[in-house]
Amino acid sequence: MNIGIFLDKAADKYKDSVYINFYDRTVTYDEFRRKVFVLANALRKLGFKKGDFIHVLVQNSPETLISYFAIQRIGAIAGPVNGWWKAPEVEYLLNDSKGRGLIIEDQYLPILKEIRGECPSLEVVIEVGNSPQPGHVSFDALLNETDATPIESDAKPDDIAYIFYTSGTTGNPKGVLLSHKNVLADVDGITKALKLDEKMVLLCFLPLFHVNAMLTCTFSMGMGHQIILRKSFSASEFWEVVDKYRVNFWSAVPAVYQILLTDPTRQKYDLSSLKFGVCGAAPLTPETFTKFQEVFNIPIVEGYGLTEATCVSTINPRDGVRKIGSIGLPVPGQFIKIVNEQGDELPHGAAGEIVIGGDAVMKGYYNRPEETAKTIVNGFLHTGDVGYKDEDGYIFIVDRIKDMIIRGGENIYPKEIDNLLATHPKIQEAATVGVPDKVMGEEVKVFIVPLDDSLTEEEVVDFCKKNLAGFKVPKYIEIIDGDFPRSPIGKVLKKELRTWGLTPRPKKSKGPEATVEDIFGTMESRVNPEGVKGITANYGYVITGTGGGEWTVSLKDGVVKILKGLDTPNVTTTISAKDWVAITLGTLDGMSAFSSGRLKVEGDMGLLMKATQFFKKYTPPGPAGGEEEKQEELIRIKQVLSISQRFATGPVMGKFLKAFRNKKIMANKCPECGRLQLPPREICAECRVRATDWVEVGPEGVITISDIAYYASPDPLTGESRETPYCSAHFLLDGCKGHETLWHELNPADISRAKKGARVRPVWNEKRVGAITDIKYFEIIN
Repeated sequence: MNIGIFLDKAADKYKDSVYINFYDRTVTYDEFRRKVFVLANALRKLGFKKGDFIHVLVQNSPETLISYFAIQRIGAIAGPVNGWWKAPEVEYLLNDSKGRGLIIEDQYLPILKEIRGECPSLEVVIEVGNSPQPGHVSFDALLNETDATPIESDAKPDDIAYIFYTSGTTGNPKGVLLSHKNVLADVDGITKALKLDEKMVLLCFLPLFHVNAMLTCTFSMGMGHQIILRKSFSASEFWEVVDKYRVNFWSAVPAVYQILLTDPTRQKYDLSSLKFGVCGAAPLTPETFTKFQEVFNIPIVEGYGLTEATCVSTINPRDGVRKIGSIGLPVPGQFIKIVNEQGDELPHGAAGEIVIGGDAVMKGYYNRPEETAKTIVNGFLHTGDVGYKDEDGYIFIVDRIKDMIIRGGENIYPKEIDNLLATHPKIQEAATVGVPDKVMGEEVKVFIVPLDDSLTEEEVVDFCKKNLAGFKVPKYIEIIDGDFPRSPIGKVLKKELRTWGLTPRPKKSKGPEATVEDIFGTMESRVNPEGVKGITANYGYVITGTGGGEWTVSLKDGVVKILKGLDTPNVTTTISAKDWVAITLGTLDGMSAFSSGRLKVEGDMGLLMKATQFFKKYTPPGPAGGEEEKQEELIRIKQVLSISQRFATGPVMGKFLKAFRNKKIMANKCPECGRLQLPPREICAECRVRATDWVEVGPEGVITISDIAYYASPDPLTGESRETPYCSAHFLLDGCKGHETLWHELNPADISRAKKGARVRPVWNEKRVGAITDIKYFEIIN
């Protein structure tokens, strides 16, 4: 059996059923196989052969999966490329594998342009996009060829199917070689463990350049599932998608579940199709685990795995006992042992290294025989994770071996201390490390990001003494001002924390009252890429709900500042500058807006922690008194910040949004100067009088300004997921004048045609609730 035969069996059995639904663009199983044949034949004509590495740098789309299967069909090796890697990382990958081919989406061409001359092995570039660059082969043209001659899949089970490059916290990425047997063994194990039914509906939003999403789409193929494929996770559309497509399950990381619990929009949708959710990558808190199952009456199935073991090695039963905090039981076909340093298996309850055996264990690291030999010993993959089995065989992770502290001969697992301190009401996050000690060998030091500035070291010590054995209580405590050092995907770099040692970090000087600027800072060192000098703008945006309110982002010469604002109604808008910073707001509370990735600044991994701290303890100021006082305060803010009032408060905005239910776009008109306010404002921006008259405008219009924003910062949810590209535009609707524009999203399919003067019309959602999201997007009229 190989992956090609696996596809043939699925296509023969589920021929006319939909395999992929990508924003209502559907591909049946038979169509998918035909496209695979067409591309595979084209790859052969381009000179590719068995054993060649062909890399794929394409965001989530049917083309991504077609590429993987076509490459494997000719015996070549598919090499997914992380879409958030920068040019040096991609250059390293191409040279390490000596890849002959690259299938690349046009949005990543700047990376290729920068490194092409440094990649001598790269011979053929296949471009996914409308107008390929000179010297590139058009992907669309290849798929439009008529040669769909079936290609017999003759790959052996041990032949390599994929090379996935891991990105650890130290050293260069390593190419993990996964065979056809590896992939299909894990597919079989997961299918049995989850007790999957045929023709279920999967929502897939994790990136296909990761093994998780690739494997999810593969095991779904074997069961005739329909995959609702998305570019990335989007909190704003999640429940609507579940309702519209009758989704049965998905795979996600813990933060997704936390966000979904706090999103009140779920109450508007029919979620009865849901059967279960899969969770991995990090532990799910007991509170989230329990509450999600209570609210939605579906199980969360937690699992564990590594790329080196293909993907999933353990999982909690879908039906049966699911133990909170456990990574579950081994999937069928895999064997898990807990061993000591000598490799001896330990009894239940004893902590040791988790090792994995079975057909899903990788072939090895590409061109790294020594590292492979250290990692795979006697057929078992050494994970570097410390864990134990309980009496029922359920596995629990304790910590990473390299992070373990040995104090006076006693083993201390930092994760235990970190997790305990995270429950303290005044602590946002803790990171525990070992520091050298002449007497004990190592002592325990904990770094703390406080949630409350009144937190003292004495409080921390007392809390630990009440909950930990004496030898585990930290000797050194440092409450830091700022955030921990983090990897590109947001993981705390404990190796760097250890280098901090016992020298306290310098503190920022703060005034008597903490302001937004105090907490967030200017972030100049993180947000000041080349080419942004001279960009000066002020933008208003809205976060509503707990800890929410209207805020102002000031962008000047590449420096972002977040300023104070006032409460406003539920409004969604987008702001961006060129392609290096994008901030999107939703009708979520402040913390959810950050943690869902709806608000982010490129390169600033510390922003998430600062935001968490800020929104949990800060309530935005609002003027006392009635509506008149509020309007006076809004005018004062406008004068101070020299920006327009972007949105009104109270009934004016309510009336504007309520009209959306009837597919009407209304502007209010100033009785003195006749200026239209769109979006409406209660007070005319010019005359400072109330604009009480209403006029229906549009719904058609033209584009005045458009801006494609690339979400380049790591997503706090997954560390890597993003929505890109995203095009927002100002639309001058019929009946309006120059500055009276509506800012909204453009249909992603029309991005290539976005230009000033293009005629557009709104596409309305079927279910309209009186919100800005009632307009799905504007589309260009042919």
